[in-house]
Amino acid sequence: MNKSKQWALQLTGVLMGLYSFFLTLNISFDWLTVDSINAFVPLIVAIVAFAGTVYPTFKNTFLFKNGKRQADLIEKGKLYEEQIKNGEDDK
Repeated sequence: MNKSKQWALQLTGVLMGLYSFFLTLNISFDWLTVDSINAFVPLIVAIVAFAGTVYPTFKNTFLFKNGKRQADLIEKGKLYEEQIKNGEDDK
């Protein structure tokens, strides 16, 4: 199971515990039900997955110095040679 689903399940457990705690105190909220908590899980998974794709996309838009250097090397077709020279090749 990937990390985003694990975090979502942990959050679901906390919300279910909170829901149970409120029920024992006879405190009820119309919006806090088992169905609303179960509907919240896919939303959290989707948000985490979206953030997981936005970060690398932003990072690879060549806004940073290293990204701009890599973009230039890619255009010249010399990225692989540069990585070998710097000892960054996959071992």
